Amino acid sequence: MEVVEIARVTADELLHDLAGVLERVAAGENVEVVEDGVPIAVISPPDFAEAMIGGMVKAGILPSDWQEKQAELKRWLLTDPPLAAQPHEQSLSETLIEMREEETR
Repeated sequence: MEVVEIARVTADELLHDLAGVLERVAAGENVEVVEDGVPIAVISPPDFAEAMIGGMVKAGILPSDWQEKQAELKRWLLTDPPLAAQPHEQSLSETLIEMREEETR
């Protein structure tokens, strides 16, 4: 996992140099805003992948619980991975092709 360094500015510094802080964010930096030493906000560059996924959920292309379904699939693959067909067995692809052919008859 990549460690992301976060620059720190006070709320007053942000008010006085908003353009400069936004330039840093536009360049890819994450900036934490603190007030009396307590973090109150993080300003980050947009995550375009997250924005695209959010749009796909709103459009109904992805289910709203897609992350849960993905996590379930990962757990299943880790605990009970599908096995390759043995030499004397029919592969999953061959079985699916056969089933589709039966449906069209």
